[in-house]
Amino acid sequence: MRTSILAGLVLGLMAGSAALAAGAAQTIKAVEGDTPEAYVTDVTFIEASETGAKIYSTAGGDPAINGLYTFLAVAGESPDGGWTVFQIGDFNSWEIAEQTKDHVVLKVSRSWVEQETGEIKTVEEKLKVPLVAPGARELTVTQIP
Repeated sequence: MRTSILAGLVLGLMAGSAALAAGAAQTIKAVEGDTPEAYVTDVTFIEASETGAKIYSTAGGDPAINGLYTFLAVAGESPDGGWTVFQIGDFNSWEIAEQTKDHVVLKVSRSWVEQETGEIKTVEEKLKVPLVAPGARELTVTQIP
């Protein structure tokens, strides 16, 4: 299930404040400082994961060439354990093609500039991404046919 950043922000605001009566107004000030969550473009929770995991992207670089910096986040062992985050790669687009309790298969689009011609080349690939245990410090992503 894809959750838009706007929906996530709205839910976060709703959870952090009391409900307003019908017709009531509330003034909300801008968040000060750097807000990295503003760069999040897509979040997909891995429902098959037994420990809690999500794949998300942040916007960065050239949006025409691999502008989605894509990450796997695995929940910690306890509620306050935080998340362990792995940068899977930089893509034009991605979607979950398959998910099991121990891995997901991502269908990704990736581009590069061919040095000899200056042409932008694009390839679609499938990547098997393991859903590692909480506390893991590395994972191995495998390209599959």
